[in-house]
Amino acid sequence: MRQKHATRGMCAPLVADNLRAVVATALLACCGLANAGTASFTLRQVLGYTFPAHMTSASHAGEIAWVMNIRGVRNIWVARAPKYIPVEVTHYTTDDGLELINLRLSPHGHYLIYVRGGDADENWSDPNHVQPDPSSMPREIYRELWSVDLAKRNPNPKFLAKHVRDAVIAPNGNSVVYQDLVTGKLWTVRIDGLKRGRQMFWDRGRLSDPRFSPNGHELAFVSYRGTHSFIGIYRGKNRPIEYLAPSTGYDLSPKWSPSGRSIAFVRRPGATFGYLPTDILKRHPQRWAIWVADAKTGRAIQVWKAPDTLLGSYPSWGEPGHANLNWVAGHQLAFVASLDGWWHLYTVADAPDGKPRLLTPGHFMVEYVRVGPHGQSILFDANSGPSRLDIDRRHLFSVNVVTGKMSELTNGSGSQWRPIETSDQKF
Repeated sequence: MRQKHATRGMCAPLVADNLRAVVATALLACCGLANAGTASFTLRQVLGYTFPAHMTSASHAGEIAWVMNIRGVRNIWVARAPKYIPVEVTHYTTDDGLELINLRLSPHGHYLIYVRGGDADENWSDPNHVQPDPSSMPREIYRELWSVDLAKRNPNPKFLAKHVRDAVIAPNGNSVVYQDLVTGKLWTVRIDGLKRGRQMFWDRGRLSDPRFSPNGHELAFVSYRGTHSFIGIYRGKNRPIEYLAPSTGYDLSPKWSPSGRSIAFVRRPGATFGYLPTDILKRHPQRWAIWVADAKTGRAIQVWKAPDTLLGSYPSWGEPGHANLNWVAGHQLAFVASLDGWWHLYTVADAPDGKPRLLTPGHFMVEYVRVGPHGQSILFDANSGPSRLDIDRRHLFSVNVVTGKMSELTNGSGSQWRPIETSDQKF
């Protein structure tokens, strides 16, 4: 994603919360100057700025999808290889404030799913699951799951379900598994919407983060139990659920290995995430570790434990998963940590208590991360580059996880972030 002027800068690690306020203040100041001396720059232009977001790609096809916000009206566009000509596939016409989020393309790009409504920043919490209603309409707003058949010439979105937090498409592309906000369980529905959704199975916890195995026959998930959580594997209605090395800790972010034989996950101490503060005015380390379990036996080993320091604390920002845990080439796991005061990429071997290897040394922060085909390389954006002003910009980079060689993909006075790589090796 490219931006002509940088608006997402960060001058030091671990500083992010005040950035939006600074940008907003700067924009208002610019508007004041414009009103004083230049009539061509108005507040209406600022509020109506066109903005793309939530870009995604198909895993086995040269196809991408993203959301365009044009003067407050949100719609989804797709583009296909080889020319990648943008085509609008939804046709919402009003600035109703309803987000279009959680875009997913089926493996071969035949279907698109998305969630309409809710809060894209995931900071809206209501015990009754009442969703934001920016336009104050006299009807309840839900987080709705929709699908689009991209094989049709003029597709119309098909409603699939409501009360949906997130959803994933099965590897065969025929069905969708989603988290139901009301029941706290995982449900499944046909992607074409010809049948109503049903609860997939029962587990006593609140379920989230469904992850299909590479062959599509098994489903890993997180079962939240209040003071702790488990990683479970569902293999069918006539087989018991397998829980991976259950403990009193919080287990999260399950990731299948490419072979489907192992599952990596993050483990954090239970109940209070590992500390009982004696002084609420002091910061305390947020302990965490990376574990790998045998998907058949459920036995697991700890492959890395973060140092018990503030810099070693669990990442509390970023995309879902926070630590960006991913399998990469050479039976390694890649993750993001701030061990030297900057958010960097590290790898660790799939072996007991390994030593992490720093992939991205330097005085910059790694932000959005995507693993390339076959896990040989990692795409990411960072506030780095040849200019001293790049500390306030974002540029795209790639690092080879085998050789450790880091390559600059973009530079200049603009910013680029949230990289993705298509199946035809374009980014």
